[in-house]
Amino acid sequence: MSIIQNTEIYEKCENESHEELGREESSEDESNEDETNREELNESESSEDELLTASSDSNYSFYPSFLSMVADTKKYVLGLAVLFSISIAIGYIFGMHNPSSIETIIEGFADIIIPEHTSFELMNIIFFNNLEVAAIAIFLGCFFAIIPIFVVFFNGIIIGIVAESFIREAGLLFLVVGLLPHGIIEIPMILFSAGIGCKMGVGALQVIIRKKTARSYLHDFVTATWIFVLIILPLLLAAAFIESYVTAFLLEQMF
Repeated sequence: MSIIQNTEIYEKCENESHEELGREESSEDESNEDETNREELNESESSEDELLTASSDSNYSFYPSFLSMVADTKKYVLGLAVLFSISIAIGYIFGMHNPSSIETIIEGFADIIIPEHTSFELMNIIFFNNLEVAAIAIFLGCFFAIIPIFVVFFNGIIIGIVAESFIREAGLLFLVVGLLPHGIIEIPMILFSAGIGCKMGVGALQVIIRKKTARSYLHDFVTATWIFVLIILPLLLAAAFIESYVTAFLLEQMF
């Protein structure tokens, strides 16, 4: 009897051991299945994101791209406006401490530009000069935004120097009348152009470090080109017309 009992006990323990092993294997299988399901879900979500990105890259629409460009450019324009104000102050202070050399530069510039050209010719000179500045700021901004920052800083220095000379020679009213009518259009367009250039520079860096696709950057470039042609160009033309005709007329009548 003892041998039979021992045999039964052994078989019972062996069965329990097999059952426990089966439960462990079943638990491991379920865990592996859950992990597999999670991996498949992650892969599915990743593929959906890639499809959405590819779809957004391949489908280009100007109006949404324009709104996105304006929204993204706003922060750069604000920063450039601060830099512009600082550079104007620097130019003004420089003019105060170097009046004779500044007067020589301004008089030489006036002798070259004003007497030898009609109002229409002067308008063309001003327009194409400002258009070139805006184009350089936008399309050379891809070099990490260095060029548009320099454009804003340099133009601020020039305006500060001219402002100091005008105020010293003719008074503050002369400066306001001589700068405000066209400057209210021209200056924002230059800042806007430089802001777009800064966005293009940041975008180029993002392409290099692979945080932005080349196709998306190309879309930004196309949008910047359309903004330049449809918005900046005509407004700079309007500013050049105002400066050549309206500002000149006001200065002639008032002073």
